Amino acid sequence: MKRLLAVFSAFLLSLAAGTALAQVGYVHALTGTATAAQGSSQRPLEVGSAIETGMVVSTGAKSSATLKFEDGQIFVLSENSTFRVADYRYDKQRVGESSASFSLLKGALRFVTGVIGATNHNAVRVNAGTATAGIRGTDATLAIDAATQAVTAAVNAGLVALSTPQGTQNVGPGEFSESRPGLAPTPPAPLAQAAALIRAVASSLASQPVPLNTPVVVALSARAAAAAARAAAQPGNEALQREAQEALDRAIQAAESALKSAIDAGAVPPAPPAPPPPPPQGDTGVGAPTSTSTSSTPTGGAGAGGGGGSTVGTSTSASPN
Repeated sequence: MKRLLAVFSAFLLSLAAGTALAQVGYVHALTGTATAAQGSSQRPLEVGSAIETGMVVSTGAKSSATLKFEDGQIFVLSENSTFRVADYRYDKQRVGESSASFSLLKGALRFVTGVIGATNHNAVRVNAGTATAGIRGTDATLAIDAATQAVTAAVNAGLVALSTPQGTQNVGPGEFSESRPGLAPTPPAPLAQAAALIRAVASSLASQPVPLNTPVVVALSARAAAAAARAAAQPGNEALQREAQEALDRAIQAAESALKSAIDAGAVPPAPPAPPPPPPQGDTGVGAPTSTSTSSTPTGGAGAGGGGGSTVGTSTSASPN
């Protein structure tokens, strides 16, 4: 009997571990280097790598990483940034009951809302220092000043509620608000009035190409991203080009089905990411790399509608959304 109980307990623990380590997203595009830490283990990331709940993702110098989650939520991490997936619960049968929580520990990121945030505006939050950004809309940037630990939220589209224990400010499109430790966030002001570094970071991240922010089948989209990256590295290899196109076609078909299923389950389709801003006048591209990404879409890979492979930005990215 004791042996039976021990086996049963081990089985339950394995189920719990499997749930805790479920793949909730993937690396959609990568420039430079990035690592993932979970517990005491750390490993390098590449295009197509799995993202799991509890994982801490860090980017290196002159690097950026685009992460996409099952509901379509997108994060673009700037260089020298650290980000944690604190909690992610996507209920495909009851989308309105889903929730997600993330933490920006260092650096800067851009986030674009998926169906969780579009369906329930109180269901997604990003913690940064002593502040919390409630995701009320589509597309925004968060940055932490390494010296002062001030947190800045700059909104490209939609609305962000920047909160501290001292108060809350609702930040709208084209505005920013800053939160310093122990103080309430500043009233929203035009982004043109922000410090030059913040303007440069926000502009650079907003210029990064992103996939469509609608649901995916993570395993298939990750596979398509990895196949596209291999094909891009060897453009003359016809076998790799065919493999990438076939993987992309499967991922697009699955993504279209995932979006339809989400809508049938009560999801509100998210507004698309904001279009990239015009080239900055005078600012340097501080805070994000300018080198070429390691990912690309194979010829003919752009799709249409909810499952397409097209991206919003100045270049194409690895996989469908």
